[in-house]
Amino acid sequence: MKDSQTQIETVVIRFTRQIYYEDRAVYQAEVRESPVLLRVGPFQPDIEEQLEHFRKLFDKRVLAEHSYEETPADMDPKLELAARELADLGTKLYELLPEALREGLPHLLQHVFEAKAGDQADRLLSMPWEISYLRELKIHLGLMPRVIIVRRLLEAVRQASPLVAPPFRIAHVIADTADPEPISPDLKTAECTAIQQAVGRDDFYTLVAHPGSVECLLDHLHQQSYQIIHFLGHGKVDEHFSQQSYLLFSGEDGKSQVVTGEQLQHLISATPGVQLIVLNACHGASVVAVNTIAMQLVYSGIPYVIAMQGEVLQKAAAVFAQTFYAALQ
Repeated sequence: MKDSQTQIETVVIRFTRQIYYEDRAVYQAEVRESPVLLRVGPFQPDIEEQLEHFRKLFDKRVLAEHSYEETPADMDPKLELAARELADLGTKLYELLPEALREGLPHLLQHVFEAKAGDQADRLLSMPWEISYLRELKIHLGLMPRVIIVRRLLEAVRQASPLVAPPFRIAHVIADTADPEPISPDLKTAECTAIQQAVGRDDFYTLVAHPGSVECLLDHLHQQSYQIIHFLGHGKVDEHFSQQSYLLFSGEDGKSQVVTGEQLQHLISATPGVQLIVLNACHGASVVAVNTIAMQLVYSGIPYVIAMQGEVLQKAAAVFAQTFYAALQ
């Protein structure tokens, strides 16, 4: 019997900034690929307002307490309000797109949002499109069973071929700082077990901890070439310095070491062939910071970066690590 092939209907939407408009906040949504005719054109999203709303929802830890599924009858009133707020934000986000585009999106399986590196339109890729809410279907776009949402940054120079396949070497950094809180032993164990099982070979796994310092990581990178760098620790956003997000490494003296995405890229340049960086930390791809760790790494040529847009609970971080590396394995 012949295996039936799944037909994936993909729509590729490219965002560009319309610099010839007097209002520099006008953008163009261009459909590059679609199985159906979609008419789009200029639109004017209020990026800052929507991202600020999204940040406030993260502050309430909506995603940790309730994964925006259908509200149970016995839900706590505060969580019920948060779920409604998320649906309202999702509706506003969806309405940013031109009407013709909105009509076609729910019927397609894979959505690719792309923008050129360095164009201010690349900030649109930070928008949490997954929570776009379709009021007619009463569901968020990211929860539709067969919908996949992909973001693609064009014309970013890659320093390694975009391919991650075993066998690969992983440098696992655990930066346990007391500020804002110590990393739980359960999370450390869960990550170590998940990553070691994915690698399958002891000599392909390196733990950078006790301390998880910049000096310790650099020492290992000079000795061996790695394909994946995994960071477990804390991330913050400095709102007083151009809204820069950064990681907190753990120095040997017990003090935190502040590392931006640009500085991290300089560190890992010591080992050729890094293809994937996983940041299991808060705000690695912050939706409010102008200079995010993830974007700085992508601009520098790292093919793949996985990072969190807001806060993440330690229990959620453990589930992510186990699920991701099980799939990678």
